[in-house]
Amino acid sequence: MHPRNSNGSPSPPGAAEVRVLEPGGGPPHDLDAEVAVLGSILLDPTAIARVRDLVGPEDFYRENNGTVYRAALSLLGNGEPIDNVTLAGELVRLDALERVGGRAHLAHLQESVPTAANAEHYARRVRELAMLRRVGAEAIEVARAAHSRIALEELVERIDLLRDTATGEASWPPPLPLIDTGALPEFPLEALPAWCAAFAAALAEATQTPADLAGMIVLASLAACAGGRVRVEVKPGWEEPLNLYVLVALPPGERKSAVFEAATAPLSEFEEERARALAPITTEAAIRRRALERAAEAAETEAAKARTAEAREVAIERAAELAREAESVIVPAPYRLLADDATPEILATMLAQQGGRIALLSPEGGVVGQMAGRYSSARVPGANLGVYLKGHAGDRLRIDRVGRPSEYVARPALTIGLAVQPEVLRTMAEVPELGGLGVLARFLYALPTSLMGARSSDPEAVPRDLAHEYGSKLCILARSLDAAGQGSLIRFATASRRLLTEYAGGLEPRLGEDGDLRYMRDWAGKLPGAIARVASLVHLADCVRGAWGDEVPPAAAESAIRVGDYAIEHAKAVFNLMGADPQVELAGRVLRWIADRRLAEFSRRDAFDQLRGAHLVKVTDLDPAVALLVAHGYMAPVAPSRGPGRPSQRFRVNPYAQNPQNTQNRGTSGGIAGSAGFALRRPGTGGGGR
Repeated sequence: MHPRNSNGSPSPPGAAEVRVLEPGGGPPHDLDAEVAVLGSILLDPTAIARVRDLVGPEDFYRENNGTVYRAALSLLGNGEPIDNVTLAGELVRLDALERVGGRAHLAHLQESVPTAANAEHYARRVRELAMLRRVGAEAIEVARAAHSRIALEELVERIDLLRDTATGEASWPPPLPLIDTGALPEFPLEALPAWCAAFAAALAEATQTPADLAGMIVLASLAACAGGRVRVEVKPGWEEPLNLYVLVALPPGERKSAVFEAATAPLSEFEEERARALAPITTEAAIRRRALERAAEAAETEAAKARTAEAREVAIERAAELAREAESVIVPAPYRLLADDATPEILATMLAQQGGRIALLSPEGGVVGQMAGRYSSARVPGANLGVYLKGHAGDRLRIDRVGRPSEYVARPALTIGLAVQPEVLRTMAEVPELGGLGVLARFLYALPTSLMGARSSDPEAVPRDLAHEYGSKLCILARSLDAAGQGSLIRFATASRRLLTEYAGGLEPRLGEDGDLRYMRDWAGKLPGAIARVASLVHLADCVRGAWGDEVPPAAAESAIRVGDYAIEHAKAVFNLMGADPQVELAGRVLRWIADRRLAEFSRRDAFDQLRGAHLVKVTDLDPAVALLVAHGYMAPVAPSRGPGRPSQRFRVNPYAQNPQNTQNRGTSGGIAGSAGFALRRPGTGGGGR
């Protein structure tokens, strides 16, 4: 046990010598350090973000402590706060609350730690002692070697390696992420109209969030105004609607909701304004229709009571005329511009009711669950995805309903703006239809670097004049485009068209077998169209009161191309996270195999025998992934031993790679999930985004 400080907390690691075995005390462990980790998490909910990559549930000596830690990780993964109440609820869900000591034990854990400042120290100690316990297990295997054919020398080497791992992890540098999301470009706010860029920059500063989040959601807000109202003609035969699909991936606790609320609040105000203005018209139409329906019913009753055939025919003809007149009265649905977490069926109906446009803007990942068929008892391939496919392209949408007339939307325009946790990308990758049918290819992605750990505690608020200018101009744009109705068409200027076609020509070689975009051809093939849409939105927002009468100028096209360059790099990272690159996908499978078995060393033949499959048919197929892992520091080759025959190449594993929750396996130090974090978890070897 650790000696304790004067304040009652356990001393930091290093205060006492650690022995491989403690006489009379069982395997090496430190219950004070385990309590300090759990107490720190309850005392300061942000502590778990600092320790989750240092220690896993299986590293706790006392099983109950590991159970509590596992429940806390589950809350973190679901984006829920961590405190005594939520942790107790999660333990109840796991049927483990009473087993770990009940709510009183959770309160005791929190009271046992005066500060969470040393949480990382205690987490490292718990991890080190867990590794030493594994050394002890290897020692037992050495003792048994006398009764087996296992080479004693080999076991001793394994023990030495584990001991080095347990006590000398710092001798290995942290591995580089397979996909370095920290090197991705920042969103080019300067590409947006000045009033949008100024507001987005101020909002990012006020919320201490990456500028990518505000920039992308502002872009989605512009698309919500223009979608379903204006189309752009790049050249004869090439038209694009002005709706967009954008997705930003950020970890929990990144204030996504605050950014969403501020960026979309003017749209909510406009929606309420239009709903109030149209309410009397809706009420009058409903009254008129009901009156005509009742008059038709009265005429039917009169026909039924008629004493002569002639009187009956007159009454029937009048009833039919009144019924036809009632059916001709269209009762508008309440005005809607925005939706949140709606099912595909409801989205299709809303598109029909709202004249072919709706914007689905949400700071949560529930929309992805809807896409994946969350409410379907048996998901059918391709089921319910038509609204997302046709809603982006503007193709005719037909909605058939049991017991109701079919609905038609000639040119649907669905705008989607999402800010989700990186784990949601894994969910999307696991739904083959999203990739196979092209839903994933329709999004512009952003994978910004988290600012957690470097945020100001007292940032400046968004200046009132910037907030007012943004809100008023966005509402003016929404009003002017709404008044224009459907069917407005703007055109690219000749110079703008030349810029876009030259850009598209430059993309083409990158789609070939040796190109860097070969694993995301479907997405890259749609990028010129997305750039045309962004250029048109920038053009409209530059003159909010009526720019649809002018051609899209070259300056707007150049701005959109900057957004396109940004989108390419982020999409490459996202599709690699989803396993689209076979080399990265295979490297992730190797890492998962290492982590699952806590391997300290392995041979190439061992890895091949365990991982062989349809995409790994000979041992040399493993070499590109192995080379990638060596180059990124996850492992290092071991000098071949002398002996008969040709031994398989062996590799010594970086201890960081043995922990599947380690930051180097999940992403950059900024906290963004990296490629291995998804590749490790994704079943199969197919490309999720192609």
